[in-house]
Amino acid sequence: MSNPYQAPTTDSLATHEMGLSKTTIRLWNPRRLWVFGFFFGPFAGAFLHAQNWKALGNYEEAKRSYLWMWAYFAVVTIGVMSDISEVAFNVYGFVFFLFWVSTLGRQGNYIRKKQIQFTKQSWIKAIGIWCLLVLSFFVLILILVFIQVAVTELIMPTSEWP
Repeated sequence: MSNPYQAPTTDSLATHEMGLSKTTIRLWNPRRLWVFGFFFGPFAGAFLHAQNWKALGNYEEAKRSYLWMWAYFAVVTIGVMSDISEVAFNVYGFVFFLFWVSTLGRQGNYIRKKQIQFTKQSWIKAIGIWCLLVLSFFVLILILVFIQVAVTELIMPTSEWP
């Protein structure tokens, strides 16, 4: 007589509907990354998107996502260091966000096409990553502003201003 409390065992993949060859990967939900990017910025969404690609083993797509992250940093840096109006800055940021969102579909299609099963990562961890990214971007922008002020001071000292 078989033990009813024993876990089932099989010798064949044919007995499973899903197959044992499919692995479960921990990802941030690709269908919800745009929401995270909307509220926390495309740079954080692009970073999580890149982490998903790395977990899937597609390093070329991860590099593209990192490029989106750095491109957003460049847009923010130019906006902060220039005399652009706040309305124009927000419009540029929103257009950038829309272009970034258009790239998210590739990951969902890739997962569907390969029939990859995934478990969802915690968004609490994602918010922690966001805090670290914001802090690091703030420090980088602060350093760039300091360099801009120092170079401006070398070129045209304050004592020569009218």
